[in-house]
Amino acid sequence: MKKLIKYLRNYKKELVFGPFFKLLEAIFELIVPHVMGRIIDIGITNNDTKYILRMSGLIVLLGFCGLGFALTCQMLAAKCAYGFGTELRTSLYKHINSLSYSSIDKVGTASLVNRLTNDSNTVQNGVNMFIRLATRSPFLVIGAMVMAMRIDLKLSVIFFIVAILTTIVIVAVMNKTVPMYKTTQKNLDKASMLTRENLEGARVIRAFARQKE
Repeated sequence: MKKLIKYLRNYKKELVFGPFFKLLEAIFELIVPHVMGRIIDIGITNNDTKYILRMSGLIVLLGFCGLGFALTCQMLAAKCAYGFGTELRTSLYKHINSLSYSSIDKVGTASLVNRLTNDSNTVQNGVNMFIRLATRSPFLVIGAMVMAMRIDLKLSVIFFIVAILTTIVIVAVMNKTVPMYKTTQKNLDKASMLTRENLEGARVIRAFARQKE
């Protein structure tokens, strides 16, 4: 992954401001339940219609602001990810063209095509997801824990337990799926090779009328 960082050098602003806007969206999401609680505790309890309407307007404003921050982050993440993918594929294509015939035969045409298409798209989507979720998810968890502790310290213990169990499940799933991904890549290479051979040999097969076999 370290070797891929150089392809992000032209997208430093997107890497900084993308997570920043996602962080703002997360902050606004955490404020909404707090405002809703004040509406119930103050507005509804005291039958204060003006206060309820004012706080409801604030929730709508927070929602629109959060949407704006989310769309801005999406735009920055897409610009960074697709630009990164373009530079990666360009560099990879140049590298493949510089390989010797023996190296190309050793690696295989199917594998090289998969590297240019499937693998590049996977890494590109990974960059996109990182910008969108790397800041938002941890902050939402931490922020939710803090707010839960402020509301009720005893009940927040349940939240801590659930968060720990969720983390354990995620780690276990990742440990299980990462080795499976390598196997999937080998199978994709094999499927691409068989498809290529079948398509290239279609004329010969038809010429000898051996379609069924």
